[in-house]
Amino acid sequence: LPGSATAIVFAGPTFNLTLTAGQTILLNGSAMLGTTTAGNANFQFDIGYKIGSGATNFVSGGNHQIGIALTGSRDSFSTSRIFQAPSTGVYMFGFAVLNNGSANSLNNNDYMSVSAIAF
Repeated sequence: LPGSATAIVFAGPTFNLTLTAGQTILLNGSAMLGTTTAGNANFQFDIGYKIGSGATNFVSGGNHQIGIALTGSRDSFSTSRIFQAPSTGVYMFGFAVLNNGSANSLNNNDYMSVSAIAF
């Protein structure tokens, strides 16, 4: 995941769910992220979603979390969210990152997972 990014990207595997407008789901996600680059990697993370060919967005809107990966590290970053579908459609979900806090890449990554329970 390159540094100085300008867009939110999925950091690993994704899955699709067909949701109706107003349907609520509980999402839990965790990712092992790190950097081997000299200096820290400062980034934003959350569970992300995308509808069709649209942009990837954080489920929380602007209430995402901030992460810092120290040089030579790999740490666990986790989040849980409740999401209400704004419209009916097929949604793609996954762990998402906006690595815009520094030029350092997140290049020491490992397992990631996101799970969902629909109500």
